[in-house]
Parts: sequence; C-alpha cells; structure tokens
Amino acid sequence: MNNSASHWSLERSGKLTIWALLVLSALLGFTASTVSAAPPTASKPVATPAQADAKPTPTSTGPMLLDTSGYWRVFYTLQPPVVRDGDKLTALAAPCRTEGPAKDWTSPDFADGQWVSLQGAPFPSIRIIWSKISQMQIGFASINQCSPDLAQLSVRGKFEVADPDKVKGLSLELAYRGGVVVYVNGKEVARKDIVQGKDASDLIGADYADEAFFKADGNLLIGDAGEKDPETMRRWSLHIRQAENIAIPSSALRKGVNVLAIEVHRSPYPQAVAAKIKAVKGDATSSELILCGLLRCRLTAGSAEGVISNFVRPTGMVASNSDVLVDDYDADYRPVGQTLNPIRIVGARAGTFSGKVVVSSDKPIVGLKAVASDLVSADGKTIPAAAITVRYAQLDTDMDGDGGQARYPVAVKSFDALATSAPTNVPVPERKPGRGNWSNPGQPKYPNGSSQPIWATIAVPADAAEGKYKGKLTITANGEKPIEAELDVTVCGFKLPPPSQFDTLVDFIQSPESVAMQYKVPLWSDEHFKLLARSFELLGQLGNRSVYLHLICQTNQGNEESMVRWIKQPDGSYKHDFTVLEKYLDTAIKNMGQPRMVCLYLFDMRHGGAASDKDGAIMVSEVGVDGKVTPLMLPKYGTPESDKLWKPVAEGVMQILKKRNLDKAAVLGVIQDGAPDKSVTEGIKKLYPNLSWMRHAHTLRKDVNGMPLAYQCLVWTPKFLTGDEPAGKHSYGWKDSGGVYQFCRSQDVYPTLISRLVGEMNIAGSQSGFGRIGLDFWPVLADKKGKRVGTIQARYPQTSWENLDWMTRSFVPPGPDGAMGTPRFEMMREGLQECQARIYIEKALLDPALRAKLGDELATKCQSVLDERTKAMLLGLDNHLVCGFGKTSLSNHGWWSSPGQVGKFWYITSGWQDRSEKLYAAAAAVAAKLGQ
Repeated sequence: MNNSASHWSLERSGKLTIWALLVLSALLGFTASTVSAAPPTASKPVATPAQADAKPTPTSTGPMLLDTSGYWRVFYTLQPPVVRDGDKLTALAAPCRTEGPAKDWTSPDFADGQWVSLQGAPFPSIRIIWSKISQMQIGFASINQCSPDLAQLSVRGKFEVADPDKVKGLSLELAYRGGVVVYVNGKEVARKDIVQGKDASDLIGADYADEAFFKADGNLLIGDAGEKDPETMRRWSLHIRQAENIAIPSSALRKGVNVLAIEVHRSPYPQAVAAKIKAVKGDATSSELILCGLLRCRLTAGSAEGVISNFVRPTGMVASNSDVLVDDYDADYRPVGQTLNPIRIVGARAGTFSGKVVVSSDKPIVGLKAVASDLVSADGKTIPAAAITVRYAQLDTDMDGDGGQARYPVAVKSFDALATSAPTNVPVPERKPGRGNWSNPGQPKYPNGSSQPIWATIAVPADAAEGKYKGKLTITANGEKPIEAELDVTVCGFKLPPPSQFDTLVDFIQSPESVAMQYKVPLWSDEHFKLLARSFELLGQLGNRSVYLHLICQTNQGNEESMVRWIKQPDGSYKHDFTVLEKYLDTAIKNMGQPRMVCLYLFDMRHGGAASDKDGAIMVSEVGVDGKVTPLMLPKYGTPESDKLWKPVAEGVMQILKKRNLDKAAVLGVIQDGAPDKSVTEGIKKLYPNLSWMRHAHTLRKDVNGMPLAYQCLVWTPKFLTGDEPAGKHSYGWKDSGGVYQFCRSQDVYPTLISRLVGEMNIAGSQSGFGRIGLDFWPVLADKKGKRVGTIQARYPQTSWENLDWMTRSFVPPGPDGAMGTPRFEMMREGLQECQARIYIEKALLDPALRAKLGDELATKCQSVLDERTKAMLLGLDNHLVCGFGKTSLSNHGWWSSPGQVGKFWYITSGWQDRSEKLYAAAAAVAAKLGQ
C-alpha cells in the first residue's frame, strides 16, 4: 500500500457541464443515535482558486486501461448522514439504511452481474450547468441527484493483462469526496483519507475542515450559478480530494481479466455545519454538501506491453445483459471482462413478464433475428415458444427519463418503442459531442459501434406448472456467429386475474383525434377505428378503468368535435346522431374490456365556472345537410333553453350506456380547480339526476355544490408511506371508497422505476391508484415548416388548465400500425400485476376469518414479505436529496417531480426480482390455504 503523502494532492475536477444548481426543500431538525469513532485529523487542502479553475492534466502518457468515461459496475450503500461530535459520530435520524456489498466484492471472481453498469459518470449522475461552482460540484449538485445518505460507493472496473510480468508503471489517479480504499484483484493496494473504526469493516472518510462548508462571513456555502468571489470558490474546491500516482504493483495482477475495485467512504459533517443546517429555515441549502463520491478515476500503464485497453469494442456481434429497469442507449456495448449471464424472468400464472439482452458490434449488424425456444422445466413440463414474443427496441431521440444521456461523453439516443419486426440494419451512428455531455482532458476516444436491445416477453399460460424453466434465445445476423442467450424463467403458482379485474385504479386518457391526425386518416373512418383498437388493446393490458366520451367540443383534451352530432331540423329543433359515440365505446369495450369509469365529458373551464365565458356558452358539433361538421354554440347549462336542448342527448346517452350495462359506471366530468356555478350543476343535475362527478385537480374537495364526487385525481392531496411510520402501521389505499387517486405529474419523461412502482406506491399509501396520464397525445401539431412541435392537449386557450396541463401526454409512441408498447409500459404492467398479488394477500390478512385459515406462521411470513417490499420501494423512489436533514421526498411530491438516481440504482442492485418471487410465492401459499 502506498501511503506517501507526496503522491496525494487536492485539485478540482475537470471543466465539465451540468445544469444550474437547484435549491432543495426546507431542512428540518434531527434526532441522534451514536457510534464511537476517534476524531481524525482533517485533510489539509492545498488548492488555490487558480488551481480550482484549471483543467487537470493526465499524470501519465502511457496507454489508458480504465477511465471515468468507461464502463463500471456500481453498488450504492445508503445510511443516515453522520455528524462529528467530539470523539463520537452521531447518526442523524433517517429511514435510509441498506446493507453493504458482499464481503468478497473486490475479488476478480465476484459475480457482479446484478450491479448497475454505468459509463461516463461521475457517479451517480450529471446534467448540464454553466457556473464554475457547478463545474466543481459535478455529480453532487441537487440536480445531479446525489445524496447525503450515500455512505459507501463500491465501484468495479475491469481491464485485461496479457502478461503480468511485462506490465510496468501501472498508475492510478483519483478525484473523490470522503476517503478511498483501492483494491486490485481483491488485494488492497492503497487507501487515503480513511479513518479506521472499531474493526476492519468500520471505515469512514477523514474529516473536512469547517471552512469547506462556510463562506468567509460564516454563512453556509450555497450553490450560486453566478458566484465569482475567489475566496468562496476556494472554499468550494476544498470538497474535492485528489490522489495521483498510486502505484499498482505488477504482483497484484493476473493474466486475463483484472478488477480494479474502489471503495469510497463518506466523511462526517462537522458539528458546526449540522448546527447551522438545523437553524436554517426555508429553501436555503441544497445537496451540494455531499461528502461521498467518485468524480474521476484513471488507470494508465507505462507502456502498451502486456496490457489490453478497456476502450476497444469486441470484434463482431456480442451480447450483454441489461436489467429491464435500466434504460438503454445506442452507444452501449459490452466492455472487457463482461460475460453473458442467463436472462432471468420471474412471474406468475396468467401474467406477462419480460427480460432483455443487448447485442452490439464494432460494425453495422445486418439481418438481425432472435428466436425463442420452448421453455422446459427439470421434470419435463413445457411452456411453448408461442407464448414468448420477441421484440426489438427502437430509438427515441426525445426520451431521457433519468437524465442518463448526459453520462455519456458523446451524444446518444435512447431506445423506447418495442417492435415485433427486426431492423434490417443496425447502423453505426455518427457521433458528435452533445449538449450537456461532459468530458475530462485526455480521456480516450469513445469506441463507436452499433447497439440493439432485444426483449423477450412471456405470456405465462394460466395452467402453467409452477417451477423453474430453461430455454434459449438464439440471436443471428449475417456473417456473425450465432449467440445463444439462456432464458431462466421462474413461474410461481399464484394465478393472476385478468387485468380487467385488477383492484388498482388506472385512469389513462385516450386521444382519438390525435390518432387520426398522426396517421392522417379521416376522423371516425374504418381506418381510424382500426388504429383506435390498438390503443385500447394496450390499455386493456394495464387494466385501465376509464373511457372519456366527448359530449362537447374544444375541451382540455383538445378534441375539435363532439361525439354526438347535432342535426338541425326545419322547425329549428335538433335530432342527434350517436353513431360515433357508440362505435367509439364499443371499440373500447371490445379491445380494452368493460370500463368501470365512463366519463361524460360535458363541462370545462369556460362553461359557467371561475374561468368561464361571460355567457357560459357550450360548443358541440353540428352536421349540415352537406355532411360538413361545424361548431354550434348552445346556451349555458341551467337555463330553460339548455334543459330543453340537452334532455334528448342525456336520455340517449344513458340508454346507450344501460344497453351495455354501463349506466352505473357513468360519471360527469371534468371539473378542475375551478368549480362550476351552482346554476350550472343544478342544470346538469336535472339532466343526469343520479350521476356523480369526476375531478382532476390539485387538492381534495368534498362535493360540487352538493353533488357527490365519485373520483378525484389529485396532485397534492395524495398521501404516501415515508418509512417514518411506527412499526406495524400500514396503509391500504386500494380500500379507498372515496375515489381519490394520484395525478403523478412526471410529464413525458416518466422514469422506468416510477412506471413500475407508481401503482404499488399508491395502494400501499392512501390512494386507490393513479391517473390523468395521456396514452397517445402525440405531437401532431406542426409549425410553418411542417415540423411536428405540439400536442392537441390544452390547445384551446379557453380550456387550458394552466399547470394542471403538465401531464404525461404520450405514454406510448406511435408505430406503423398504431400505438406500441415500451419498456415503461411493460414495467407498469408488471408493477400492476404485483399490486394485485399484494392486494390479494392483504385482503386475506385483514379479514379475520381468512387470516385464521392462514395460521399465524404464514400470516407473519406474508406480512414480512410485504414489509420488505415496502421498505425497498420507499428507498428506491425517495430522491434522497435531504435525507437526515429534512423530510423524505416521499412525504410530498419530490419522489415523482424530482426523481433521483441514488435510490433508483440502489433498487436495481437490491434483488428486486427476488422480492417479486417472494411476493408471488406468498400469494400462492395464501391461495392454497384458502382453497382458491
């Protein structure tokens, strides 16, 4: 181990780019639990403002074996932040405790396939910025989604050695926060800024001097994009520690794949800093004060003899694993030392589950094809290959749900839509520097090539035998050696009901006019309804409950026409054509299933509410004798003229619904924050005396002028578990009879992890589900040049809902023949299936008679399975920005409005598939006990 102080100096990281520093929510007080540790001597930084503004210079000119811009396997350990209090370390109170990595994680033979594979970090994430402070805080500003509860960062990088005896001058340089321990092939070769605790496993980073946290005037350092004061800049630079010229002895190497393991431990906060934070009120500080992280790492050799660079793509087509929760990009490839493991899929009977693999090459891939075999269990049971759908992800230039694009040193595109037809050619794209992409001086040129994710989705037969199944996914391409990826499928004995019977409320909004405009087909034509059938088919796979029938024009949903046509008669009266409405409703029923919420969309902002026109006029579609559809203005609801005009429409609509057993599913809509005048609701009540209202708004409302509210999709009112609840306290949102569900306003960058967990987050909280998500409001409005730039949602100013318009508009993309599935869609489907298994178990646990049948042992085991899931879900979704210093993001909207990286990547490495298997196995055990 090289402990020479001359090999270590402090220097800021390279001049990089991320987004402006955001201010966090209010930081609150904390309580304490203590652990003993001797106070270390604080590191003495030597960086000057000039050094902080300078670009780092590589210390070696030899071949580069590893660099920050390459691939790394990463594992996060989360613990509450600690504060130095004399000779003790005081842990802040926070529900963020996770286990560390396996004891042998530094070994070259350790199986790290479950760890997150990241490249081009700093860790955990970066985005665009412009200020010098932000350049120094790369990876640690709040927008970069780091966290004060990141206690240990474990990183594995792999490089190849042809002949260890010939390797000379192997040297490592690091820039980090906290303290580091470095291993090569399981042997420690260096440590710096590390304090030994009570035993060898109890390590913590050395203390920072107080001035690293305070301005010269005694105030806390707060991120400021316009900061220019040299002294303040110098103090910011003190957070970054640098190690240079760490000599790696050739005796630590072996022939073949070698592993460099870096263990970063967080430093404690000084007591003075914690006290100052405790006294802060309001949005006054942010997570730039993070004391654990790796900013830069680079391993070089004195010469090229005996070594093989990590920055060379394998020759020809190869395959690598990719977790279904990880977003894929067109620059991905299989790095040195990575092997192809089985594609693991865990599921239950009558459910649908996915796995994936990514093929890549140093050249274009032509004639790609993947074929799945039958799945066979050890005792000969078979699931036919026909139950497996193979799909190929397509590129989407706009989708970047977790900010992952910025991690790459080149401009990349993400994959999204899943197509059943294979691409004829997977090209090698041109690479350009991208806005927001960072780079370090001297980093190697990015190894360009082609990349293609392949998904295998299994519709498990309802009568499939429980057990483990094996199969193969054979991948071929012109001129390439076939690749056989093993399919490792676990089928649990629990049988899922059809999605139409799911208990979790799901409320997607389908946009019929968007579909017609996207495909340029006549509105309400046979071609149009064929395309609509595909949209409803996808909604049926999610158990969507709702369908919206537009009885008026120019609503917030952007429809130009109403589904009921008004036909003027010679005497001035009107007849009504319900053909469009009936055909649309029947298309939904046939392809989605029987809806449980039929919204009669007959009210919007202008129709007699707080933001109404003066006369409350209502617009519908009139059909002339020439068949031309034009707008018709009707008088305000509640007037005698309106009652007379609308009565036959109301009667006709209700007859149509009753004929389809949907009259009891009907609700009136859609109310927003602004409520209708009482005269309006009274007029509508005369037309629909037995119906309740639907509402999409910010906060809860008891009723609408005395009329009941059946469903309320809300932004702020929803309540979630936070992890701070007393032991044994549970919530059961699926029991909610008040019809409250969440408007999860993540907009179009709906992250994959949120897609999977949004249902369970709500039904384990206080809501029955989630909604106000646009399925197919695609960008169909074009500018003067013909470029599609906007959607029809909220296109009419008079029915804009202002910030309630910040909804997800297109959860799925358009394909050649209609809407297409995506990774986010598949994760939401799997998450809703898990919700159903959870609810099934909880119903049995809450019913005294059913619980008695289970017995105490099984009931206790089931609750333990659910509690484990809940804890992991909360840790995964919390953005962890103020952990220990304030409320978790789960107590408000932070988990979905500012989704994090630390929790997400921890969740991916936390054994989530094991928890899925435990859940379905527990549900199967309950079903067996209940004889179901």
